[in-house]
Amino acid sequence: MEGRPVLSVVVLIAILGEVCCFNALDWRSQADLIDRLPGLQQMPTFNMFSGYLQASSTKRLHYWFNECTDPESRILILWFNGGPGCSSLDGLFIENGPIKFETSSGNVIENPHSWNKLGHTLYIESPVGVGFSYDTSSSPVNDNMATEDNLRAIKDFFLKFPSYQDCQIYISGESYAGVYIPLLIQAILNDGDEGLRRNVKGMMIGNGLLSTAINEDSLVYYAFYHGLYGTTLWNELHQYCCADKDNCNFNTIHNEDCMLKLARIHHIVSNDGINLYNLYADCYTASQSLMATAERYRQFRYMDQSYVTVMQKASDSRRLGLVPACSNSTLITKYLNRPDVQLAIHVNENLWEICNETVLKLYEKSHPDMSSTIKQIFATQEDFRVLLYYGDTDMACNHLGGEWFVDQLGYEINLPRRKWTVTKEDGSSQVAGFFKEFDRLIYATIKGAGHMVPADKPFEAYTMIRRFIEEEPL
Repeated sequence: MEGRPVLSVVVLIAILGEVCCFNALDWRSQADLIDRLPGLQQMPTFNMFSGYLQASSTKRLHYWFNECTDPESRILILWFNGGPGCSSLDGLFIENGPIKFETSSGNVIENPHSWNKLGHTLYIESPVGVGFSYDTSSSPVNDNMATEDNLRAIKDFFLKFPSYQDCQIYISGESYAGVYIPLLIQAILNDGDEGLRRNVKGMMIGNGLLSTAINEDSLVYYAFYHGLYGTTLWNELHQYCCADKDNCNFNTIHNEDCMLKLARIHHIVSNDGINLYNLYADCYTASQSLMATAERYRQFRYMDQSYVTVMQKASDSRRLGLVPACSNSTLITKYLNRPDVQLAIHVNENLWEICNETVLKLYEKSHPDMSSTIKQIFATQEDFRVLLYYGDTDMACNHLGGEWFVDQLGYEINLPRRKWTVTKEDGSSQVAGFFKEFDRLIYATIKGAGHMVPADKPFEAYTMIRRFIEEEPL
C-alpha cells in the first residue's frame, strides 16, 4: 500500500512533464486549434489552426495553418493570394488547401490534391483589411507596408509555432503575389534574423504580375493570336501605336487613336462576356458582364492589371462584395460568413468578402517591375530557387508576358523549352505543359489552366510543386 502513492506521484510528474514540455513548445497556438469545422463530416488526422498573427500594435493578419499529412515533414509552404485586396482563403478552399467545397451540398470535403501532403501549409490574409485581417488604426496600405506587415506576421507565427522554426520555407502565391512574394523574400534576406534567412529556400508564383508593362504589351498579342479580334484592328493598332512593325509599346498611351483601339481590346478581353481568368471557361453569371460598365472597367483596369473586378449580388440579394469577373464566389462567401464557422475558426465576427473593394481602391503600388528584386535575391541567396508557372488560358497575367519577363532577366538557359508530362490514373502519359530552365529558375506553363492553376488543374499543379520542392526534373 505504501508504494502506491509513490507510483501515483511518479506517474503524475511524468504526465505533467509531458504537458509542460508540450506547452513550452506550442502553448500560444493551442487556442487557435480548430477542433470542429461545420460541414466537415470528419476532422482530418492532421491539425488545423486559425487565428491572428500580430503585424504591429494595431494590425492583425488572419492565418490558417495546416499540419502536413506527414508529421515528420520539415517543409513549410506559405501562400498569398493577390488583388491587391483578395483573400488567401480563396486559395485554401478553392485551390490547394486540405478542404474544398462539394458543389451539390455546399459542405466541405477533403481535397485529394492538397499541398499539405507536400509540407505544412500557412495561408495569410494580407494586407490588413482583407478577409478577417484588420487594423484598428488608419495606416496606409501599400507595397512596402504590406511587406513589413507580412514579415512581422511570419515572425509571430514562429513564436506561436516554435517547433517549425527549422523548416525549409517556400513562399508561394499567385497574381499580385508576384509583387508581395519577392518583396517579402527581399525583406527576409535583409533582416537580422539569420535563422529565417537561412531557411528560406524558394518561391513559387502562379500567373504572377511581375511587370505591368510587359503584361500589358503581351496581352495585345495574346488576344490577337487567340482569335479575340481580327486583322483589321491588329493593323490599326500597328498604325496608331507602333513606331514601326518591330517597335510597339502598347502599355503606354501614345495618342487618342491608339487609346481608342486599345480600349476596344480591353473591352473584348474583360468586359464582353469572356472569362478574363480562363479564356476557355464559361462566364458564370451573365449579369456580371452587364454590370461591368466601361466606366467601372476603366476605374479598376489601370489600378490593378491582375484583378479586373465587378460588383455582384447573389440571387437572394445578399451582397457578396467585390468578386473577380466571371467568377462564382457564392459557396465560400456564404460559408465563411456563417456565425458557427467564424466561431470555429476563432475570428472576430465580421463580413468576409473574397476581395475588399476599399483595399483595392486605396492600395498604393510602387513596384511595377520585379526584375531588379529577383536579381538581387539570386545574388544574395546562393541556394535560392524560383518557379514561375502560368496557366496558358489566363489573360489577366498571361503566359506570354511571363516568358518575356523571364527572358529579359538575362540568365543563361540550361535547358531549352520542352514539354513536361504527368501520368494519369489510367496509366497514360499526358502533356501537362511546357517549361525551360535557367540556373535556379524554372519557367513553366500548365496546359488548359487559367489564372488559378491549382483549381483548374489540381493534379498537374500538385505534381509540378512536388517535383520542384523535391528538386526532381519537371
